[in-house]
Amino acid sequence: MNGHLAPEEILDQCAHGGSLLVQGGAGSGKTILTLSLLLELKRRGLKVCFISARLPTNALFRSSPLVEALGTDSLVDASMQSGNPSDPDIARMPLADLSDLAMVFLKTAQEKGVVALDPWDMLLQRDKRSDHEIYTAATDLINRTPGGLILTSENSADSNPLAHIVDAQVNLDREMYEGNIIRLLSVEKLRGQPIETPRYLFNLNDGVFTAFDPKAWNLRERPLKVGSVPLPIPEEDGHFSTGMTKLDHLLGGGYKRGSYVGIEIDPEAPLEACDLTFLPTASDFLCKKRPVVVVPPSARDASSLWDTARQIFDDEAWARVMSELIDPYGKVIPVQELPPELGADEGHFLKAIKYWNGIKEALREEANQPILSVIGYDSVARIYGEENVKPFVGSSLQKTRENQELVIALVTSDLGLKQSILGIANYYFKLELVKGLPVFWGVKPRTGLYTISLEDDEGIPKTNLVKVS
Repeated sequence: MNGHLAPEEILDQCAHGGSLLVQGGAGSGKTILTLSLLLELKRRGLKVCFISARLPTNALFRSSPLVEALGTDSLVDASMQSGNPSDPDIARMPLADLSDLAMVFLKTAQEKGVVALDPWDMLLQRDKRSDHEIYTAATDLINRTPGGLILTSENSADSNPLAHIVDAQVNLDREMYEGNIIRLLSVEKLRGQPIETPRYLFNLNDGVFTAFDPKAWNLRERPLKVGSVPLPIPEEDGHFSTGMTKLDHLLGGGYKRGSYVGIEIDPEAPLEACDLTFLPTASDFLCKKRPVVVVPPSARDASSLWDTARQIFDDEAWARVMSELIDPYGKVIPVQELPPELGADEGHFLKAIKYWNGIKEALREEANQPILSVIGYDSVARIYGEENVKPFVGSSLQKTRENQELVIALVTSDLGLKQSILGIANYYFKLELVKGLPVFWGVKPRTGLYTISLEDDEGIPKTNLVKVS
């Protein structure tokens, strides 16, 4: 749901005859992005041409499956490298100066096409004219030809005259985050339209460019609305499924029974993203007719806790989820709805714990099934005070292990309680906004960076992880 080939606004610029500068250092993903754009434009019916001025095309075939998908009729080998024969069906061109590029560009443009030169810098090295003459000729070529042109360059934004000539510009960059390399696409220029999403995280997994739309998390604007209730996920011995098959695999089978799970959440992260860190696990428990007891995060009540889930199902499926799963097996205990005699100091918090434990004992006796407890510590700390709550963070730990059950403790990153939870947790995760995108990763154990992907799998909701780093 939140991963896509390339930003749509960039594709639109190219499809309508615009010129695009793709800028970034070596290994930043310029070539793979360009190939991805051309492949999508070809699927939309445009004639495309990729001119490889640095790498011989046989090397390109080894670097990305996109080259084969593009087809030999869309490739031009302009590398001028001896000893690297390309496929005989691929056109070869010396590309000694801008006039050679103009010949290909003009021919393709007449057929409503898009030409990509990778990289522009190589042409600059070969053309014997002055830079001023070359850029003047490039400006004239772009202005006079209706087709689209994509140019890649390693020149910095401050010194590249192409930035002033082209209709659109994107910069690709890499940086370290939590010990992982993250890749960032920045939209610097879109002539004739506003830049609504200036930055995208992306990956190059398997030689394919995939960008992540930070707006994809807004389920209220883009509800999933599947028509079937979720299905239980098979479990390995001694484990509970996390509700996400990818996470189960990363953890060696899921959460071990009797575990305490901490999830630290950025207060700025979208509510839907926060909910998807624990709702998949709760959903799988409910599907297996196991009780789920929730002290809701974000001071929500018994109704609003399920707001995100409502957007996942259509009305008929949601009615079934409520009647078949949530009503019989889900118990929500909003902090603000605790008995009135429970006040807001340490002594009253002890009474609250006793009250919650009493509910769990009754459920355990009735259901004869392991229980999932989800505790929103941001809500609890606001009512009872963080210092009063901190000594009792692990109070249910022994019982959880004895009964081979599961606790998920949710804590916002601005609370000192997170250190107490981290200290006792068997598993500990973080959800944080990274360049505007909600990103999820493991601290205990250490994992890469992921988005939580929510998809419609033939009418059934599926929650999984997609690697960002």
